This record gives sequence, C-alpha cells and structure tokens, in this order.
Amino acid sequence: MQVPAFTYFCLLKSRTWVNSLVSRNLVTISNYFKDLDLENPLQPLVLDRKWKGEDEFQQMVSSINIIRTSFLENKRGYLNLLTSLKKQREDLLMQNNELELIRQGLKKSEEIKSAILNGSIDGFLIVDQQGRIVEANDAYCSLLGYSKSQICRMNISDIEGVETSEDTAKHMQKVITSGNDRFETLHRHRNGQLVDVELSVNYESSVGEIFFSFVRDISERKKAEESLRVSEEQYRSMAETSADAIWQLDVLGNIIFMNQAGCEIFGSTPKLMTNMNFQSLVTEKYTSQAENYLRMAQGGQKVQGELYVYHGQGFTFPISFSMGVMRKNGKVSGITCISRDITDKRKEEEDSLRKSLAEKECLLKEIHHRVKNNMQVISSLLSLQAEKVDNVEVKALVNDSRNRVRTMSLIHEMLYQNENISKIDFEHYINKLLRYLMDTFGTASNISFTVTAHDIFLPIDIAIPCGLLTTELVTNSLKYAFPHKKKGEIMVQMIKDGNGHMAYTVKDSGVGLPENFDFTFSSTLGMSLIKSLSRQLGGVPRIYNDNGMCFSLFCKKDMHQ
Repeated sequence: MQVPAFTYFCLLKSRTWVNSLVSRNLVTISNYFKDLDLENPLQPLVLDRKWKGEDEFQQMVSSINIIRTSFLENKRGYLNLLTSLKKQREDLLMQNNELELIRQGLKKSEEIKSAILNGSIDGFLIVDQQGRIVEANDAYCSLLGYSKSQICRMNISDIEGVETSEDTAKHMQKVITSGNDRFETLHRHRNGQLVDVELSVNYESSVGEIFFSFVRDISERKKAEESLRVSEEQYRSMAETSADAIWQLDVLGNIIFMNQAGCEIFGSTPKLMTNMNFQSLVTEKYTSQAENYLRMAQGGQKVQGELYVYHGQGFTFPISFSMGVMRKNGKVSGITCISRDITDKRKEEEDSLRKSLAEKECLLKEIHHRVKNNMQVISSLLSLQAEKVDNVEVKALVNDSRNRVRTMSLIHEMLYQNENISKIDFEHYINKLLRYLMDTFGTASNISFTVTAHDIFLPIDIAIPCGLLTTELVTNSLKYAFPHKKKGEIMVQMIKDGNGHMAYTVKDSGVGLPENFDFTFSSTLGMSLIKSLSRQLGGVPRIYNDNGMCFSLFCKKDMHQ
C-alpha cells in the first residue's frame, strides 16, 4: 500500500530548514517514505551531504526521524482501517451469500413440499381450530370431486359423514389434548356418496394452532374386509353345520381349529383339541403312515387316506380324511383337513366282504366237491381198466395211477368238508391217505402206521405235492419192504420250525433198500416223481437205509403261507 505524496510533503514544508534542501535530497526523502517498510521501520536513510554543514545535516536527519515516526504511525492506522473495512466487506458478502442460499433452500423446500403433497396418492388437509379447511392437496380434492378453491372455502363438518358438528368439535379438542389421533370415518363426496377414509391427524400449536391431516381412501380395503367377513361367516357356518370333522393345522401339524362335529366325532372339546398334534390322535400302528401324510401335505401335496385314531373315551375307530394346503406369499402356511368317521362304512364293507367270502367259500366247496367226484370217476375208470388187463405189470401201473388220482381226490374231499377251505389238517389227511393205501394193497392186518404232524395246516398248493410224495414212498414200502406179509411199521413225520421251514420224513421197518441203490441215478417213474415233487417243495431229498428205508426232506419254503 503506497502513502499519498501530500502526507509527507505537508510535514516537510512545516519545517524552516526544508527550504535549504536541494531538490535531489527531497526526491530521496520522498522515495524513502514511499518505500518505507512497516515490518522494518528503522531502515537507514542515505542522503547527499553536499552543500550542507555538519550541524545542518544532523538537524535535517533528526527532523526526518521525527517525521518518519509520525508517518509510520499514520500509515499503520490507515492500513488497519483498510484491513477492517475489507474484513467487514468480506463478512457482508458472506452474509449475503448465506442469505441467498437460505432463500434458495426455502424455495426448493417449498417446491419439494408441494411436489410431495400434490404427488401423494393420499389426501392431505390443513384445518384451523374453527374447522375451516386452509389447505388441501390434489389427491384429496380428487377423492371428493372438488376443486382446491372450492374445498378451501368449506368447513370440515361440511364433508364429515359420521360425526355431527358437536362431535367434530369434541373430537378436535381431544386431538388438541393428545396431540394426535388416528381413526376411520366417512367423508361426503360432491355427488353425495360417502367414502370410507382413514385419517391420521396431528395438532401443531407452534405453527399457528392448526391440524395436519393425512387422508387415505380405504373403500377397497373395506370392501375386501366385508367380502372376507362374509366369506368367513359362510365358511364358519359351513364348518359348524357340517356332519364331517373340519379342522385346521399349522405347518408343524398342531391343531388350531376343530369344528363342533369334529369334537363330537373325537369325543373331546375345542379347548382340548386345539392343544393337540395331528399325530397324537393316530394309533401306534398308523404313526409312520400319519407322518408320511403330514410330510406330503407340508410339501404342498393334496393327501387322501384312512387312519385309525383314538376317541376321547379310549377306544379306536377308523376315519377317512383329505388334506389341502393354505398358502401365504407362495409358501405353505397351514393345512385344512376334512375327516369322517367310517366305522359304519367299515362294518358294512366287512359284512359285505364276509358275505362275499361265504358265497365264494360255498362256491369253492362246490368246486372241490365236483373235482373230487370227477377224480373219483377217473379212479373208478382206472379200476375197471385194471380188472380187464391180464398183464401184471400193466395192472400195477394202472393201479398206481389210480392211487395217485385218489390222493388228489382225497384233498378236494377234505377241503369241501372242512370249514376252512384254504388249508387242510395235514395229520388228518395223511391218516386217511395211509388207510386208503393199506386197504388198497390189503396190508392192514400186518402193517401198522404212525403219523406225527401236530397242528400243521397246509395250503392246497403244498398239501398236494406232499400227499403225492407220501403216496409214492408208502406205495413202494407196501410193495417191496414187507415180503411174504411180514409184519412191520410205516412212520410219517412232519415238523415245522419257527420260520415255517419243514422237515419231512417217511420211514419203514422193512428190508431196506437194495445194495448199490443210487437214488440220484434212478430213472423209474416213481423215483422221478419223488425228485420232481421234492424240487417243487423247495428241498433236497435223501433216501438211505436206517433199519429199513428212510426218506428225509428239509424244505426252506415258508409253510405259513
């Protein structure tokens, strides 16, 4: 900052000795004051001493020092003043900038507020304490069919469809006390119709004692709620009047609802039923099946089945049921069950089945009777044929065939005579068969027999091969084991183990098997039949001497079938 020239010139002219200074020294002094550094105020002044005496020169220097001191003080004060003014100017500019930013922010805030309120799908109202509508957004005007200018000339009681003016005044006083409120009411449309709305009201005393109200149209929600209410009433009416059990489960299988019919079917109360799990109702025999049904339903599948469940009085009974799933957001949220007590149905089915079985048993007995008669005819024909044959060997073969036919015929005879037509008492059957064979061969007087097969009952497909096998073995014993009507004994034994496997033995006390007899390579019809029948029974036969002929067969085939 340079100091104006007049400042130090004035100072210089006030001194008498200035007139004697040469112009060259004056310029030097002037430049000195111009360049005087405030940071180094004691810088030396170099002057020309020409034309001046020593005293005069010293006086001039002293005067200059006095002037310099005064100048420095004036220059520093001037600079401080300029610095202060500059700072005030900068502060003023900053304040102006801040005010402009605030003004722009307020303008932007107003624009945003206006955009939010007018762009909102919900209505917005500002109401004063007298109930006059001060402000309304476009959504609210559209909701009631008014323009903004029209609605801003109205009172809240003009559009309120539920409360009277007195009620509205009391309600406003309540909001003033609490500060806010949220409620549902009806507002009147321009065309006179009432619109369901939900209001969220806040009272603000700090900005003019006004009410800010957000208004939401809930007409569709009310319709949906009414539709849901009607649907629930219909469902509940259907559930309560149904004769079937209707119940609901959560996703874990816990019962959350049971209608009255269901409680009566299960012999319990709604309170007790809703504290139970689906699987706890099911008998132990059907537990795994119930778990599988529930797992399928939890996976979103429809399920139908039958189970045995517990009654409240302790007994069990059968039900049929179907399961359907309820979904929420695409996921299974619950399971609906409809079940029915099928005790009477099962009884009817069992009675029908029993009747059908009785008819079939009667029919099967008739069939067995007819088969037995037909075989008897065949046996008689073979007997007649044998009488007309002179060849002894041929006659023996015909008689053997007749005995085999009689063996099968005897089974059919026993089946149609028994109560149980699916199985025969094997011990009783073998006894009758052995008596027939001994009568046929005329050996009843010299040969006795023993049959051991206690409590063994065989189905027909096992009894027939066992009977034929016995016929072949006993026939051979009667023919060859007791020559010259030698006395002897034949023993037949059948034993079953716990797994249903059979140990079958036929033994005689006769002369035994001939030397070098090899059952494996024997090719007679009788031996071939014995091998074939043994394979049919699932066993490996053995024939050997043990104080007579002994045949043994162990079968792994299950005789319990």
